[in-house]
Amino acid sequence: QLRATNNTFRKYNSNYEFESILKLMNSLINKDSTEEVYLQVSELANYVMSTEVMQAMIAVIFVHGHKNCPTIEDCRKFVTRLWFSPKDWTSYDYGVTSLLFSQNDWKLNKSPHWISFINHNNTLQDFSNLKMDEIFARNGNERTLLGIQVSFSENATFKPKTMFWGTTLQTELALYTLCYVFKTCKFDILGNQVGVKLSVSKSQGKYAMIEKVKINFV
Repeated sequence: QLRATNNTFRKYNSNYEFESILKLMNSLINKDSTEEVYLQVSELANYVMSTEVMQAMIAVIFVHGHKNCPTIEDCRKFVTRLWFSPKDWTSYDYGVTSLLFSQNDWKLNKSPHWISFINHNNTLQDFSNLKMDEIFARNGNERTLLGIQVSFSENATFKPKTMFWGTTLQTELALYTLCYVFKTCKFDILGNQVGVKLSVSKSQGKYAMIEKVKINFV
């Protein structure tokens, strides 16, 4: 178990991906226009879908002949809709926002997602009320960081609140998408057994969108 430090959270908040996520969260908290939120979600989608992890995942789905993937481009659009389509055009609800943020008015409430902890960078001098468990897999003398579980202390009692698996958004989205597409939601990742549960709804009354994700060790 490792205590979280300012440097730890700054490390995860020092690239384009996290800057974009924090910008989006602030727009949701401030209740900016749905058009502005849509533009920010689209910008994040373009970045995430261009990553090597997501491209490899799309190739896997295409090779296995999914009904929504007659071509690679169709497959990319299908996955994009799963996570980055609004439930309706007057809504702030996207699959990716449900994954990233607590939806109690988008505030940092008692059950924040991992990204909410990062947002404390500008307000906390130390992270004594936070604790991180880093999960590693060993291969000889090498260690691979698999994930981070963040706990939040209220009245000096630490309770697990969230699992940030894979340390990047695209890794999480790839894992959850494979669960949805292949209905295989138990994974062995470098010897670590992981289970995923998904809730699915329809965006704009037509396309499936991921509404809720829960991940746990099995």
